[in-house]
Amino acid sequence: MPEDGETSGGSETQITQILNDAIHIAPSSSSIYSRNFFNYDKVLGIFGGMWLNVNLMIGSGIYATPGQVMKLTGSGGMTLIMYVIGFFYVMIGSFIYVELGSTISESGGEQIYFEKAFPNPKKMVAYIFSFSTIVKYRLVAFGIISIVTVYHLFSNKVAVWINQILAVIKVLTLFGVVIIGFTKMKNINIHSEKFFGNTKEIKYYNNYSSSMLKVLFAYSGWNTLNYSLDEMRNPKKRLRISNPASVLIVGILLTVPKEYIDQSTPEIMSAKLGDVIGSAVAISILIAISCFGAVGSDIWGNSRLIASVAKAGFIPAFSPVLQKFDERWNTPFNALIFQWCYLTFIICLPLDKPYDALVNMSQNTYIIFYFMSAIGLLVLRETEPDRERPFRIDTSWVYLFIFFSLAIFVGVRNSNSTPPESVNSNTLT
Repeated sequence: MPEDGETSGGSETQITQILNDAIHIAPSSSSIYSRNFFNYDKVLGIFGGMWLNVNLMIGSGIYATPGQVMKLTGSGGMTLIMYVIGFFYVMIGSFIYVELGSTISESGGEQIYFEKAFPNPKKMVAYIFSFSTIVKYRLVAFGIISIVTVYHLFSNKVAVWINQILAVIKVLTLFGVVIIGFTKMKNINIHSEKFFGNTKEIKYYNNYSSSMLKVLFAYSGWNTLNYSLDEMRNPKKRLRISNPASVLIVGILLTVPKEYIDQSTPEIMSAKLGDVIGSAVAISILIAISCFGAVGSDIWGNSRLIASVAKAGFIPAFSPVLQKFDERWNTPFNALIFQWCYLTFIICLPLDKPYDALVNMSQNTYIIFYFMSAIGLLVLRETEPDRERPFRIDTSWVYLFIFFSLAIFVGVRNSNSTPPESVNSNTLT
């Protein structure tokens, strides 16, 4: 009997230790809805993942930011160069996230990477990211949010199909815009003096850092797929195709000719395009579809992020509820409802210049997290050298990405104290 008691006591001690370790690593890992136990619906393949990113990248930013960038840089030629630089920056970042995502094939994106790369002090970096991302502004109409949330609540497959269809429509629309623009340029004598004549000098560094922030806003969404890798088929192999392909598609579409980027709002741009094709209403509808699709991908990605944050125990009292995927619909039902509630609340907040507030706040924050993700990649290589890495980006590109992120951040901080010089749009034509 004493031996049986000792054996039983030893087993209980081992079980208790195992549970304590599990709780320490992931406070909610004992839940039946944990990523280790829940049977996720694998609805994303190569193209599904690619269109998920594209759908979010092509929103209002791709129409509105070119004119703002031109005002800051002073010329169409320099605007084009800024978008090319932004493309290479985002492409490098995409490959960094491919390595992170194929190495740690779990939903949650940066929240998961920071949790593993920076576990001390008490996963503070992951917590700060989670809090900053969940409360950031989403200035879109209440009706759109409600509609998009409803079809995400009850079917992952329907949501993926709608997102893909909208993404294809947006890509075809922008290809049409590019073709129309180049057609208009046939009768324009383009030479370097006119194309770069009003370019700002390098001493206006804050102009260029501010313009790069707006360029990156036009590309924002390139890492959306990393938030839902639990629902992707074979992410270790397919992520390396989906992420870069989405960046390449949008990078090509952002080479919009100068004829259409000398104004700063989607409304004015749609009016100019409408004059060319003979239907301003049609262009306005297509731009509205563009924004609607971006909201769809954003709600998909962020609902998965909320569920992942809840799994980590970062939302006091609500984590056990928000982490759950509905067993009938295979969707993060509670996270979607939570997201709808706080978005509805934020819509009601009075803000001065809401579009600028969205651009500046979201991109200022994301530059920091892109920087930390690259640092986290290097940390994980040192702390977990034996972990399987199906894809590995060259270290020199990672350092370049870190340096460029830091340069943008420093420049933007400087522009806050010294307002960027703007150029009268009349001088750009």
